[in-house]
Amino acid sequence: MSYKLIGGGCRNISADNLRTYSQSPGIPYTEAQEKHGKLQDMPVGLVVRYSSKGVAGAGSKAVVLLNETTKKKCLSIVKGVDKKTLEELRPKRKGVVPKDSIATLEQAKEHLNKYYAGNKSGKHKDMMYQKREKKTLFPGQPGSGKYLNPKGPFNYDIPGVDSFEEGSLIPGTNIISRGRYKAPPDQQARIDKVRQGDQSFMTEGKKKKAQMKEEDVLAKEQQKTEARKKRALSEKPTQVRYITGYRIFKDRYIKRYRDEHNESPTNDEIKLAWREEDNKQQWKDIAKKMIVNPKLKIKG
Repeated sequence: MSYKLIGGGCRNISADNLRTYSQSPGIPYTEAQEKHGKLQDMPVGLVVRYSSKGVAGAGSKAVVLLNETTKKKCLSIVKGVDKKTLEELRPKRKGVVPKDSIATLEQAKEHLNKYYAGNKSGKHKDMMYQKREKKTLFPGQPGSGKYLNPKGPFNYDIPGVDSFEEGSLIPGTNIISRGRYKAPPDQQARIDKVRQGDQSFMTEGKKKKAQMKEEDVLAKEQQKTEARKKRALSEKPTQVRYITGYRIFKDRYIKRYRDEHNESPTNDEIKLAWREEDNKQQWKDIAKKMIVNPKLKIKG
């Protein structure tokens, strides 16, 4: 069974109609399809309900309404299912637990043994080293249930399960905990020198890659510099905008018209006044003077 619910917020339904629709028993959607056919053939105000198990909208009711904009009929939810039922109907990944769930120390130990069943060396290696602080969970606290996920022991640590203080003996084994993983001294020295820019320890391939990165950075900086220079050359000093006699006449005419009529003239009225103007040369001469001296004030 397939259906589409539109307008779940019931925005266009009044409170009285919403109460009437929600209290109506309605008919199953499949029965409405058999009786009326397609959604567009169903009468406006018909209340349908969904009772099929396994459907995310099971237990909800909807009413057939007419969309005033598109002039098409649509379904608008008038009564929905509660959150708990909806969560039960939604498909979930197998074995995944909620993020805020809580795991006890015994549950974590049991899950660790189950995860590393048949892989004793992997289990010992996991217990030998500690993960980062943000990957460390504590039993009995919200969020510790993430350790019970299918790959929880691989992604997280719990103190007393697969995380122990450095130098301490791991219970049940003859292994000493090494704490967080640390690179050997010679390897760590090499890493520090490479981070500082020393390329003496780098292979030829890595040297070439580093050189190419430096060349790319320099080339991009050079391109930006050239682009800035071109923009600087293309930008001319601030020039006075060319002003026409019609523009000056228009400004003066609008001012006089507002003083006389307390409203602005239309464009057609301004153009008509300009056509009827006898002394147009006067305004053109003023415009030429304004180009030479833009601070020149025009007396209206």
